[in-house]
Amino acid sequence: MITRIKNYIRNILLEWQKVSKPDMEQVRGSTIVVLIASAMLGVFLWLVDGSPTSPKWDWPANLILIVIPFAVYFLGKDLENRRIHYTLIACIPIVVVLVSTYIIKPDETLSGFGMSFLRELFLR
Repeated sequence: MITRIKNYIRNILLEWQKVSKPDMEQVRGSTIVVLIASAMLGVFLWLVDGSPTSPKWDWPANLILIVIPFAVYFLGKDLENRRIHYTLIACIPIVVVLVSTYIIKPDETLSGFGMSFLRELFLR
């Protein structure tokens, strides 16, 4: 039993020696990538759950929603088959704004972005 435990610990130490450990430059580079990704996620969440008063989705602000699907299509060259699917998904916001503006015709224009936009749209 003791020899099995010794062999187990010896094997653990042998495997640990095979592990490649990053040097300080790699750790610093990875840290910078994590900080930038966290900042981008923070900005995304701030936009998605942002202020209900801004932006107002009337003309010419709708141009932003029109540009998004084109940007997804032309920047997504590496997406291959999924390129069309992502472009169609990117069309959803402009379709929602156009339907709510020209078919539902609310008293005032829709505003907000992300969750605040959906709250205003569905909780009228």
